[in-house]
Formats: sequence, structure tokens, C-alpha cells
Amino acid sequence: MKFVESAHPLPYLILRNTIQEDLGTLYFYENIVVWEANSKTKVSYISGFSILVKAINYLQPKPWVLISNRKNDYEVDSSGFQYVALAPYLIGAAIVSKKYTQSDADTLGRGYLGKPLHVYSTLENAYEWANALLKKS
Repeated sequence: MKFVESAHPLPYLILRNTIQEDLGTLYFYENIVVWEANSKTKVSYISGFSILVKAINYLQPKPWVLISNRKNDYEVDSSGFQYVALAPYLIGAAIVSKKYTQSDADTLGRGYLGKPLHVYSTLENAYEWANALLKKS
């Protein structure tokens, strides 16, 4: 397993791998994956499918949580995201953003993801929630 220097200030986590694609970068911290899309891209189920498959292949067979760290400005087309709920072992997701609210996440979670989805203003808070969710599973 490849260990690389951490890209985020997350306590007690070791960055195990990264996958860089045209849309952005996946950072793998044990059972937590941080997704950072590139600026000015359009993320949809279709454009992001190969990235999701790579994450699933890398993480199986263990529960994991996805954190979307929206530090860049990009567009999201959420139609088709209901298929993300079928991702094996994905138990929840978080969005780190100053722009979105928990109400937005509740709508997306019910309508598209079908799993716990929360919005946080900091990556550290999203990590704490993800870690607690993993401990429950």
C-alpha cells in the first residue's frame, strides 16, 4: 500500500492513496474518501462514474464515507445520483461548503443518495461526523 504526505489537516489519518482525474482528485484516508473537483468542471453521474468505480474498487470490501470538499467552484448535475446509493459499502456522504445548507443536503439525501448526507462548513467537522458514522456501522 502506498502512503503519501497528507493533503488535508485531518487528525490521526494517513493519506493512503490519491487518484487524479480530469474532473478532480480523490484522496483515500482508510475508510474516508475526500473528493475535490477541479474548478469550472461539470460533475454528473455520467462524468463521475469512472471515478466512483475506481473508489469502489480501491475500498472494497469495507464501509466508507465520501466527503465532497467543495473548495473549488464547479457545477453539479444531481440527476442520476440515485445510482450512487447502489455503491457497495458506501454508508454516507458529507459536503463541505459555505454555500449549501443542511436543508439542501436533506433534499439531495432523500431524493438522490438514499443514505445519510450532511453539510459542514469545515473539513474537520465533516471528518468527525464521518468517523462517528463509521464507528456505528
